[in-house]
Amino acid sequence: MQNISDKIIITGIKKIFNNAGNLLNEAKILLSNKCYARAYTLSQLSLEECGKIHLLIDLLIGRINKETINYKKLMEKFYCHQAKTELSLKLVLTFLSQYSLQNSDKNVKKFIIDYINKLQNLKTQDNLKNESLYVGFQNGIFITPPKSISRKRAEEIYSNVKILHVTTSIVVGKPLSFYKAIANAQKTLPPNCGIDMQNVIDGFSQGK
Repeated sequence: MQNISDKIIITGIKKIFNNAGNLLNEAKILLSNKCYARAYTLSQLSLEECGKIHLLIDLLIGRINKETINYKKLMEKFYCHQAKTELSLKLVLTFLSQYSLQNSDKNVKKFIIDYINKLQNLKTQDNLKNESLYVGFQNGIFITPPKSISRKRAEEIYSNVKILHVTTSIVVGKPLSFYKAIANAQKTLPPNCGIDMQNVIDGFSQGK
């Protein structure tokens, strides 16, 4: 990606967002037809696509601010399922944490704890995606995808990714000037003014 223009990156962001939306729409169709395992698969893939969007936005802002960019590490994350999942979950956790500072909604706190659990069990997330696609082997028996993914689990991930898709839409489909404004704003922020995600995770984990 080192040699492509900023405009191509913006085009890529739009394409990935549209694909994430298509995956989510198809997951909804599968849910309505009680195909829970495959609905889970497509929801998880949509979540990973949203992670790629934020990788590209970070890249764009870094380039605008003339930061040193490790393109090799970027591409590793771009194709790493767990890295994309982690990025997406942290994004939603950031939004929910900000919201919870101004509201005492118990449902939001429940969502936050749920996302923290997912962040702390990324390997499990990836395993569930595999279980929704392939026949597995556990405790001496072969398990088919419909048996390993419940309706509740499929509906839960669909709802979570729907939230992610809505929050992601805020930063998609914008001109280069929009990202330049974000980049300029970041340069004026004092050090350590953002959310310390580890403090958020520790705080809510202790309060469970």
